[in-house]
Amino acid sequence: MKPIEFAQLMAGLASATRKDFGEEEMDFWLACFEDLPFAVVKSAFVRFVTSGDEWPTVAKIRRMATEQEHGQMHSSGDAFETVVKAVRRFGSYAMNEGLNSLDSLTRRAVEQTGGFGWYCEISADNRQIIAAQFRRAYEGLADREQSLRQTPAEHRPAIVNSPPSATVECERRGNLIVQATANNLSIHRADRGKVSA
Repeated sequence: MKPIEFAQLMAGLASATRKDFGEEEMDFWLACFEDLPFAVVKSAFVRFVTSGDEWPTVAKIRRMATEQEHGQMHSSGDAFETVVKAVRRFGSYAMNEGLNSLDSLTRRAVEQTGGFGWYCEISADNRQIIAAQFRRAYEGLADREQSLRQTPAEHRPAIVNSPPSATVECERRGNLIVQATANNLSIHRADRGKVSA
């Protein structure tokens, strides 16, 4: 976003809230929004001003702007239902297609909680337990994703001790597939899914 565009937004905000901004405050707010497109930030400002009486914060407006740009994330319950529907539709005979039918956040939560093949084997008796495990994984991933979306890239904390690359080594041993990364070891049955981790 260009400084002149941001100045127009701040003038509109000052008019709507009857509060004046100093030059330092304007510079700080610009630094917090300059990585986002003008149209997205403008939409967030308008949504905020028309939806409440309280004073806007950078965090609230950035959250609205990132929702505008990327869309809102599904709730964990809705995401789990998409997994259940994918299992019913694709089953264990088309696990790759089932996994690929899920959005990336839901797919990562499935992979963290046993893999698609494991969900195919869930009995009705265990569904609530599995749903709770999925919910914890999904909500943790969603919180991290939301935090990354809201924080400008140059202000995100560095990841310490991360592996240099996400190298995956695979080896097939009979009916088993062994996958190894820097942080994880998993064994899958070729016809079913994850056996152990």
